[in-house]
Amino acid sequence: MLVILIFIIWFIITHPQIKICGFLATMVFAGIEWIFRGITGIIQYKVKPSLSTFLYLAYTTWEQWWMNLLLCSPLMYYLSRFVKELWLIILLFPLFCYCVEIIGGYFLIHIWGKRGWFYDDAYSLLNGNITLRFLPFWWILGAFHVFANRFIDFCL
Repeated sequence: MLVILIFIIWFIITHPQIKICGFLATMVFAGIEWIFRGITGIIQYKVKPSLSTFLYLAYTTWEQWWMNLLLCSPLMYYLSRFVKELWLIILLFPLFCYCVEIIGGYFLIHIWGKRGWFYDDAYSLLNGNITLRFLPFWWILGAFHVFANRFIDFCL
């Protein structure tokens, strides 16, 4: 019930452009996450790469999807509006991702009673909610975010 209430509040107070961009970004990130998990799963389990193995290991979670929509969409929108230097957005993007993973991870555990993700490696911190191993990927995603936002601004 609380999750539904949170979604209703988000829907009422969020600007339509943030809703549209947030939904598109959430869908894109779900695809990125799915592909990323398939590739890293093959590497992690040291199995022979094949399409069937990739499809077996590739996944994302509904919990993460909702967390990205509710939390990331407004935060990413305002990050791009308040920080004008593109290089600074890219540089700070991992910190942004870690904050979202920390807040979202604990929110899901305590409110939803589920985990949306769990990092179990030598670089994981804060009860498996973040991993420093993904730092380079967050920078790449930050660059993608910057250029996607500029494209959206150009189109609107």
